[in-house]
Amino acid sequence: MNRPLIAERFLQPEENLLMEIATLAKKTPNLIDLSIGDPDLITDATIIEAAFADVKAGHTKYTASDGSADFIQTVVDFYQKQYQLTFSPSQVRGTVGALHGMYLALAAIIDPGDEVIIHEPYFSPYKQQVELVGGVPVFIPTFEKDGFQIDVEVLKAAITEKTRAIIINSPNNPTGAVFSPETFEKIAAVAID
Repeated sequence: MNRPLIAERFLQPEENLLMEIATLAKKTPNLIDLSIGDPDLITDATIIEAAFADVKAGHTKYTASDGSADFIQTVVDFYQKQYQLTFSPSQVRGTVGALHGMYLALAAIIDPGDEVIIHEPYFSPYKQQVELVGGVPVFIPTFEKDGFQIDVEVLKAAITEKTRAIIINSPNNPTGAVFSPETFEKIAAVAID
């Protein structure tokens, strides 16, 4: 068999403008790089000391694949206290990060051909995640003049019988825009309808 070791879909990667800008920014003197949200702050000593204490206490093994029971209960308690939302521990999963969690959620709900609405500008991995699970990304624009808020009429027009999910990114990467409570309420009303 004379096939490449890498899957064909990755032999011709799509252009990643964000990475190209980040690479250019690193080569440009006296430039403030706002391309990738990688903090330039050093982790606070209190956090570092707590992490060391945790390791010294023996917390160096794998946790349960869905997250440690203590962590999951903390999440359940937080949502109850902060938002008055009640979840059982069986409804909460710990993941290695937001991208991993997002991919798992999409893999759980998307069948081939299902559409996922993504508002632009968007964090570049979202499109790839949708495609990797067999979905079709559908993009809707947002505009600086509107504070990058989703126009609910544009959202409604993008919804079809194949729409299965809407990715909401707030605070937004890359714009930093935060959706207003009114925007969230309008999006929720559309999603429920």
